[in-house]
Amino acid sequence: MNKSLISAPLLCFASSAALANPAIESKDHIYVGVFDQNSTSTLEAARDGRDPVRLTFEELGIDDKDTSYMLEYKHRFDNRWSLSLAAYEFQDNDEVTALRDFNYDGVDFTAGIQVKSAVNIDTYIIDGMYEVYHTPNTQIAVGAGLHVFDIETSLEARAGIVDGVQVQSERASAAVTAPLPNLRASMIHAFGDKFSVNATLGWLSAYVDNYEGGFKYLHLRGQYQLTDHWGVTAGYQFVQVDLQENLENGHNRFDTEFKGVTAAVTYSF
Repeated sequence: MNKSLISAPLLCFASSAALANPAIESKDHIYVGVFDQNSTSTLEAARDGRDPVRLTFEELGIDDKDTSYMLEYKHRFDNRWSLSLAAYEFQDNDEVTALRDFNYDGVDFTAGIQVKSAVNIDTYIIDGMYEVYHTPNTQIAVGAGLHVFDIETSLEARAGIVDGVQVQSERASAAVTAPLPNLRASMIHAFGDKFSVNATLGWLSAYVDNYEGGFKYLHLRGQYQLTDHWGVTAGYQFVQVDLQENLENGHNRFDTEFKGVTAAVTYSF
């Protein structure tokens, strides 16, 4: 049998398996999409030696579901080094009747009073990665990054009468902008020139200035190339943060977990 008849199909298969996928080969990637997230969160703002009171989103009337924008940009400097920037947010506000007495930011809130609450959490991500393994179909990288959380909360009690007692209006707020460093690992694998999968992991427990806390991050996604430049992705993202800011007269604490599906349009060049 002619060897060329056998080798030709093998060569075709090998070349098709190594076809350049933009997710692997392009130097620049832009992602524009949404994060449909569920949140499990608790808040504290203890002041002046008062016992800290942990408040949940549920008892503040905050919806634990939110669909927000998600932006990401990745640039590869050479065959090894890359930098990624990303951002997304969570925000909601509502008004509920306080079911118990509590304090927040040094202000006392009485059970039975109407409390208007607002929460806004902006998240910014910076990753610097070094590729330790690179083939035409697979990239594995390790590095470090920052998750910067910009958290703002406000609680406002309306003046009213509770159990025959006049209660004055009160307002409390707490804000934290905290950079949490973390270690990173990522992998991209392309199945031919159209489909690829991407996994990113992050973890660290750290003390930075007056901040302390732990951090876990996972983002899994699959990408399909519509053209050489345009593609679509769908995935799942999980973020868990235990963050405390220590102050001279107390502390702010946020324990937050976000998880849900992501979807985006991508542009590679």
